[in-house]
Amino acid sequence: MKRFRVLALVLLIALLFSGNGCGIIPALIKPTAAPTETAAPTPAPTAKPAPTPEPTEAPEITSGVHKGERDYFTYFVTRVIEKERCSVQMDYKIFSAEALISLADTVDRDMAAIAERAGEPDRRVTVYIVDKLESGASPVSGDHMFCTPEEVESGEYRTALMDACFGLTIPWKQYGLYEFVFGDHDYSGLQRYYLDKRNMYTASCAAVYISPLSADAKTLEMGRKTAASITAYVLNNGGLERLREIRSTKEVISDWMKTEDVFSSFILPEEDEEVAGMTVLKDAGCLFAVRLDNLVFRITESSFMKTPAELYTFLVMYVRGMKAVWKTIEDEAPAFVPYAETRAGATITITVTTADESYTYGNNIVLGFEESIWHELTHVLMNESEYDPVFWWQCEAIAEHFSLPSWDAVWRVSEEEYISGFAALIRSYALGSAISSEEAEKCISLFTAVYYSLRAEHGSAPEGYLDHRLTERALGICALLLPDSDIFDRRSVASTRGSESGPIETDGNALTYNESMAFFEYLMDTYGAETVLRGYMYAKPIEETCGKTYDKLFADFMRHLKNMYGSYLR
Repeated sequence: MKRFRVLALVLLIALLFSGNGCGIIPALIKPTAAPTETAAPTPAPTAKPAPTPEPTEAPEITSGVHKGERDYFTYFVTRVIEKERCSVQMDYKIFSAEALISLADTVDRDMAAIAERAGEPDRRVTVYIVDKLESGASPVSGDHMFCTPEEVESGEYRTALMDACFGLTIPWKQYGLYEFVFGDHDYSGLQRYYLDKRNMYTASCAAVYISPLSADAKTLEMGRKTAASITAYVLNNGGLERLREIRSTKEVISDWMKTEDVFSSFILPEEDEEVAGMTVLKDAGCLFAVRLDNLVFRITESSFMKTPAELYTFLVMYVRGMKAVWKTIEDEAPAFVPYAETRAGATITITVTTADESYTYGNNIVLGFEESIWHELTHVLMNESEYDPVFWWQCEAIAEHFSLPSWDAVWRVSEEEYISGFAALIRSYALGSAISSEEAEKCISLFTAVYYSLRAEHGSAPEGYLDHRLTERALGICALLLPDSDIFDRRSVASTRGSESGPIETDGNALTYNESMAFFEYLMDTYGAETVLRGYMYAKPIEETCGKTYDKLFADFMRHLKNMYGSYLR
């Protein structure tokens, strides 16, 4: 939904993802294959014809069925060939005996190579060969994997095979082990590539850097070489068990670089531990999809997620911000936690577009602004009553209240610089004759007084840094105390939902987002946060929760504001 933009005009974003990179010399480590002996050729006798080879017995083909499972729902009948280390099953709709025998032999040879060079797989694998994979489905479900005949023939299926064999669910480890077993171990070009600091996050080997669906050719090449080189280093300095233990390249990248006698000062963000688990999926109807835990980001078109670096940085921001959101819910609304955890356990689909708004419907989010991701997710986690117009203004107030601490975690902004920037912006309106100089100075004085008053009572951001939630609340209070000013965006909660409303004195949906949050937080301060939030959670009208009609509650609120800040209005 469209957001009030005064904050965006003056916000001095200080991204926390900076770092310094330097060259990385690749680890030139190869697995050692056992030497083979070549027997001297024996000439065939000229008087006798060459012996006819004995016919090879055709493998037994039996019937089977895939009954559907959590990560791959489709039911289909199969034809099956059992091999020493795996079962190969082909969907009956595309079955031919010749094709199944050939594909099963290929898989069997690949399994033998894995056993020889990486160690015996932990479990017996079932390879299902299908015409095409389910849209958005994972190719691996435990020790089951799904692929097409073309993927087996080309070897593309081998990265997923590593997951099925050893439970390596992290994409960089799958690809790295595949390269260790089947690759040519060419790690050239990495040193020059990492001299450019803009490439430093490629060293995370996150899925967006090693998938052809999301990465350009150069990034894909360097991302895969990095994953292969780091995997070779781990296998030669701890073996397969060490590879299983680690989750993120962040855990070993410093030692990897030191071993290669490389100095580098860049550090991957702390959130790389979580982001390392993302996967990139084929998804009909969009360019591709990124799954991170239970969230699926469907990338249709985007102004802020066009490159692997932008995708990676956004997901790091998302993880960092959501930690702040969850902490706020746990600290301020513990009764909501079980409900929010249930909602969070379901799949949440986020469609990333170039739209000029963001909104939710059920467990789906349309995301047009990157900074609104936490607001919209708070709707999904906490807003049971979002479809009832009686609760619209409270829904938006709660989404603002619980999501804005994420901004403090992601964007550290100097409090002093923000206030100065706000003042400069408002004075520029006066210079352009949009408002009078007197009105501009009144607004600046009022906003500063309200913000610092709230800061003294409710501030949670580190000293010297802006508290974004209090900034939004202060803006809402200023808009209510200066109802005739043209400085503020007056779009109401009702208008953003395509509806009409009465006056703010009798209809909460006439409030803007900032105003609704300011009013709701006043009610929590006055009647107790737990009482007000629990009333909302059980869909009780605010009148029932607080024991007064809406118009009386709002009149009390405005009287309180004028008592607190009336001197700045004269």
